[in-house]
Amino acid sequence: GENQNDGMNAVFQVLKDEFKRAKDLKRGGAAAARILQEEEDLKNSIKFKSKKSSDGNDEEVDAILAIKPGEASLAAPFTFLRPCIDGAEAIIRVGIAAAANSISVHRSIALNSLMACYNLATLYRDGFRYGDHMWNVELGFIMSMDKGLGDVSCMPRPRIHSLLRPSKSIFNPADGLSVLLQASIHLFVLTKAVSGARLMEGKFSKNTPAGLRIRLKPKFGSISDGFALSLGGGHEARNFLGRKPFHPNHVTNAVFLISIIQNVSIAAINHAGYPFHGSLLESRTFTLAATFSILFCVVMVLEVFPLVNRLLQLAPMTSKAFQLCLLFLFLVDGVASCVADGLCTYFFDREMWKTKWERKKVPDGSSKLAADIEEDILHKEKQQNAVVVRSLSLLLIFLTMASIAK
Repeated sequence: GENQNDGMNAVFQVLKDEFKRAKDLKRGGAAAARILQEEEDLKNSIKFKSKKSSDGNDEEVDAILAIKPGEASLAAPFTFLRPCIDGAEAIIRVGIAAAANSISVHRSIALNSLMACYNLATLYRDGFRYGDHMWNVELGFIMSMDKGLGDVSCMPRPRIHSLLRPSKSIFNPADGLSVLLQASIHLFVLTKAVSGARLMEGKFSKNTPAGLRIRLKPKFGSISDGFALSLGGGHEARNFLGRKPFHPNHVTNAVFLISIIQNVSIAAINHAGYPFHGSLLESRTFTLAATFSILFCVVMVLEVFPLVNRLLQLAPMTSKAFQLCLLFLFLVDGVASCVADGLCTYFFDREMWKTKWERKKVPDGSSKLAADIEEDILHKEKQQNAVVVRSLSLLLIFLTMASIAK
């Protein structure tokens, strides 16, 4: 009885498939073209195999028709064994998230490249150096933020937005102008910080070598700019590369701390977020890394833990006005960059602006759909991370007010 039922089901399934095939052929379009192409491929394959079989080359036929190594692995991500399109939405969501992340990465690379050009062309040319541990600390903050960005950027949204897609290139008005404005703001803040640090260095520095210093310069140009000869004191030992030992100074303080703040701004502002993939507040790793980076800079400026400042070879903050100036530049860099990016989006990509700032419905947790359940989980994660940000913001305000009141 069971075999008979299976046979009847198979017959009905064949009749159903044949009826659907005839209906698709009658309707035409892509479905009919696919059916005709499959029939043509099958007919050619049978003809080819029958011809080779008549010549006695069965092994050659099997070798030609067989899937070769590597072909199955290339096709695997785009194939589905069952005759349905269940996986199409997941592929599209992941593709949108990957495309948006690519644009974000290119924007960050462009900004970091412009900042590196300024540092190499001005600061390092004048002998600027970091202390022994400064770059390790800055790199640690960068890597922790990149870890959080990577996690949230690889997380596609539960639902696809019906209208918006990521930009195809950063060379469009919204992205290109935003990158240029952000770079201008970062360079302005950095130059102002360096100028203020040099002013403080001239007033309070104790590292200026004493004695007569004569600079000899060849008449004709050479690879070097000449050499300096110190007389009557001020002689300093140099390492085997001819570099002077590092002395803590205000310029290094300013560049080190401003660079960390600008890394946070670049990572946060240029992240695409909703509606393409996860937003920053939906990543606990990035939220903690970014907030602790800002907290670290404020603590170093206010010298809450002087031992840590000495360990990092930061020069003592000799002026409260300079401390407040650095804190103000921190605020200007973040706020001005965010406003510049928002204005570019508002004027050149209005649909994206409306989508980002529209009031999204808060999930109530009653729906049983997988997408709604995932949205509810992300919303709760966002709320928890927002509490962390608010708590650390209050701590920053308290530290700043306490420093001013001293």
